[in-house]
Amino acid sequence: MLSQAKIRFINQLSRKKIRYEEGCFIVEGNKGVKEGLEEGLTARELYVSDPSLIPFSGAEVITEKEMKKISQLTTPSDTLAVFDFPEIKDWQDADWVLALDEIQDPGNLGTIIRTADWFGFKHILCGQGTVDPFHPKVIQATMGSYARVQCHSIDLEACLQQQERTVVGADLEGVPLKNYDVPSKGVLVIGNEGRGLSSSVEKLLDTKVTIERGEGSKAESLNAAISTAVILHTISNRLSSQN
Repeated sequence: MLSQAKIRFINQLSRKKIRYEEGCFIVEGNKGVKEGLEEGLTARELYVSDPSLIPFSGAEVITEKEMKKISQLTTPSDTLAVFDFPEIKDWQDADWVLALDEIQDPGNLGTIIRTADWFGFKHILCGQGTVDPFHPKVIQATMGSYARVQCHSIDLEACLQQQERTVVGADLEGVPLKNYDVPSKGVLVIGNEGRGLSSSVEKLLDTKVTIERGEGSKAESLNAAISTAVILHTISNRLSSQN
């Protein structure tokens, strides 16, 4: 049986301040929990409400009613884990990294993390104003990719100023992506969902790229996560053809 203190502790992890004070975060769902364990993350707490479906040793079996009390989901899953924050790995050796300039929607960030994982980008630099990558809604949207892609909270402007890599930003006024000559090393910067790149970050770019509209299109812009996917696909393909 879950104690009231344990229920209160897990619920408090919905708050960023508490997550960072405690050094842990929540993952819900069979797939997400399984991938965290497979990638070597340390589970501080592990709960299941249907042990016949979950091959997790060491999990505490709780009732569906108890799971509902600790879940952050409208429809609780049958699995919940509290993982310690992963060990920080150095991103400086990566040829290409993704950088986010005030991405605020948890669903967008989660999708971006999942997309980065698909195309083999292992590090994301999260500038000030970007939603916390350990927010429960972010973790849920990654579909397990949170365990393989590391997000680094940084001073984005200071970081870009120190870069020896090419710094390229996604922008409506950029070079058409089909004409962009992808360098061997770079930083791709994606701007805020509504405002795009901030002026202070824009000044630090070496170049901008844009995704060409289809003929007759009157759409004003693409979703930030969709833009990220298209550009990462292009970068990944062209880097592969260079090798």
